[in-house]
Amino acid sequence: MLHGGLALLKTVLLDTTPEDSDQDRLVATMQRSIASSYIPLDGLEGIFGEAVQRRRRQQTLSARDTLTTRRAPLPFHGDYLAGPPLAWTLLWGGTYSNLVGWYIPDELRRWAYVLWDADRLELQGGRGVLQSQWDECWEHDPRDDLS
Repeated sequence: MLHGGLALLKTVLLDTTPEDSDQDRLVATMQRSIASSYIPLDGLEGIFGEAVQRRRRQQTLSARDTLTTRRAPLPFHGDYLAGPPLAWTLLWGGTYSNLVGWYIPDELRRWAYVLWDADRLELQGGRGVLQSQWDECWEHDPRDDLS
């Protein structure tokens, strides 16, 4: 959302006509607008890239880094704004993770996996797609590689 998020929100909320508001057109608008997981700083690495996140952890561990390392429980308790979406808890096995950006495959972001409510994720087969796309990118939990 840091890169074009407000413009996309305006497009979806204000610039669509009633005939554009069907699900397929909204999904197409989102797919055209969602960018990569990082904002390039020097052409190679972005603010959510692996090296930047690793350097930040080496300099100062945050409370969220500690929760990630401990893999503190973060279960799904329903579709509430204050809690994690089902897709996020599925990726991380119901435990806490603050790994973002580079760690999340572009394939997952293209279909805005974290915006799907639990019912839609289950009914539309999103759980299986989520798992297969995650497994294609990661053979193991990327938190295992944190130092």
